Amino acid sequence: MKELQRLKPLAEQFFALSVKFLELIDADETEYAQFIEDVKKTPTEKYYFSRGRLRRLKTRKKAQA
Repeated sequence: MKELQRLKPLAEQFFALSVKFLELIDADETEYAQFIEDVKKTPTEKYYFSRGRLRRLKTRKKAQA
């Protein structure tokens, strides 16, 4: 019985730390989910080039190299 009384404060501390750890994990997952939603809402930009424009871009890159 005395052994259990000695372990009780340790068990309570372990439980309190476990609760804190789970709260941190939950907050992190919530923050990550919000970040993903923000990224999904960000408008994407599309670039359209004509074939002649692409050819000029490629030759300019080759000339610079």
